[in-house]
Amino acid sequence: MASAAKVCAASIANTRRPLFTTPGASGPVVPEAAVQSIGERHFVFLPVKNNEGSFVLREVRLGPAADGHYSVLEGLRLQDEVVTDGSFILKAESVRQHPELH
Repeated sequence: MASAAKVCAASIANTRRPLFTTPGASGPVVPEAAVQSIGERHFVFLPVKNNEGSFVLREVRLGPAADGHYSVLEGLRLQDEVVTDGSFILKAESVRQHPELH
């Protein structure tokens, strides 16, 4: 899995959540609101360090959802931060800029 696109969107998405684990999870856990689906694939947005208002689209492989969160089996590390509020808008902009994603 690789980064698919870089999106610039000043002040569209400003809520970042550091990742965490829960008992029984095999890796990081993200809020359901952070995950966006494009076709059969699942993505999250990560803020670009030192580049305010820029985000990277990252494909992830998910485990089951529980209590409003997904366990992430592949694609993220615990030190990553993901966008939660505004991720749908970032998805729409990504698909507009990169129609090959759809």
